[in-house]
Amino acid sequence: MAGRSRAQMRKVLRRWLPTATWAVFGVVLIAVATAMYGQIRFGTPAAPLALARGERVQLQPAVCSLGECGRREERDIRVTVFNFSDAPARVVGGTADCTCVSIKALPLAVARRRSTVVPVKVRLGAIDGPFEQTLSLYIDPGDGSGLQTLQSVIKAEVRGRQ
Repeated sequence: MAGRSRAQMRKVLRRWLPTATWAVFGVVLIAVATAMYGQIRFGTPAAPLALARGERVQLQPAVCSLGECGRREERDIRVTVFNFSDAPARVVGGTADCTCVSIKALPLAVARRRSTVVPVKVRLGAIDGPFEQTLSLYIDPGDGSGLQTLQSVIKAEVRGRQ
């Protein structure tokens, strides 16, 4: 735009600024409408993005933050499995080791295009400091594609109290 006067620049801006404003407004409107559709239809605004990526099932939240906890403290958390497919899915298993996670309510059915909550008991470590454990759930999406593994990271800060 070298060599243009201020008057010419103002003229160009007056001409294109309304168009650019409407374009940005349109993009924002589409994004909001898409998120609202996901929230209304599936209970999560992330659903349209998951569907666009071809995901049939999804685990939320991706990260469960428990904050500050005592040593060997037990906490109950809830993760949600979303089924975006037209076939019913089943949560058939999950990680369970002696120090961290136990999932007792399995197997669980997830109706087509619905979600279900999975209760998880977390037993924190005996050592002070950051705690991080990956929760894995094994899902049969019900469409013959085989088992899928969904993961969520559990984080906490372990302190000296018990």
